[in-house]
Amino acid sequence: MNRQLMKNSQSLENYLKEEILTESLGGLEIPLLTVTDSSVDNKKKKCILLSGRIHPGEPCGSYMMKGFLNFILS
Repeated sequence: MNRQLMKNSQSLENYLKEEILTESLGGLEIPLLTVTDSSVDNKKKKCILLSGRIHPGEPCGSYMMKGFLNFILS
């Protein structure tokens, strides 16, 4: 999902950073996406943490997160 977002706009490189946070017990990579304006000093920023699809039976969390990312990066 995040790679698809990054392909849609070259200017996203200025606002979206992708890293691997950790690995799940099943060996899947857990991504960490940081959305920020790098031209603003970090001391003036607030941090909001969002997580989606924590448990296997929560597929609606994927749709919520995709919608949020589409909105915040638009």
